[in-house]
Amino acid sequence: MERVKKRKSDLSSAKLMGENNDVVRLMTIHKSKGLEFPVVFIAGGGTGFIKRLDNVRFVMHKDYGITLDYINYEKNYAVSSPLKGIFRDVLNSEQISERIRVLYVAMTRAKEKLYFVASDKSADSAELEDSRLDPDTVLSANSFSDLVLPAVKSSKHWRLKILSPDELPAFSVTEEEEKEENVPPDSALPDIYGLLEYKYPYPDISSAASKVSVSELKEES
Repeated sequence: MERVKKRKSDLSSAKLMGENNDVVRLMTIHKSKGLEFPVVFIAGGGTGFIKRLDNVRFVMHKDYGITLDYINYEKNYAVSSPLKGIFRDVLNSEQISERIRVLYVAMTRAKEKLYFVASDKSADSAELEDSRLDPDTVLSANSFSDLVLPAVKSSKHWRLKILSPDELPAFSVTEEEEKEENVPPDSALPDIYGLLEYKYPYPDISSAASKVSVSELKEES
């Protein structure tokens, strides 16, 4: 701000990064839509999908309406209706379709190489021998890896590398970090009375604005 005041000039706008800049970008799949990169890493491929239809009393569809459980208050029991099961199957297929489209966007961002990284307990070579990418496998998929691994096994254009926990790189702990982890529980307890009686030494600052824009700072200077 001092330099801007001396030069008597306005602040320049932030420099935007282009597709050709030699940098590593970390972004969501939705943000990467329409972009292309030489090398792409898809991380977290084994993360489970969020199931929004589990343990719900009613299911709503934008075209078909609402279906409810049958609840008998006198005998205190509830029964899921067959129509609710149909609604759940339809919504599940729509959600899987959307996730396939998202996965397609992620996998088509790469120009030269694509790395799909996943931590998956089912990624065993013996189990993959019998895996097939059929409609039942697709509809029962719980993660991106459930969709990718069967396709990888049946294709000659992919190279699959499975690492066991023993093959993963180990992270060393320094002596200071080890001492901090081994602190006795009693010494780690806070001073309760000190926290309750604590008074902030700068009360005037507490009334100041928590956020100030650059334009406001420039006007004040």
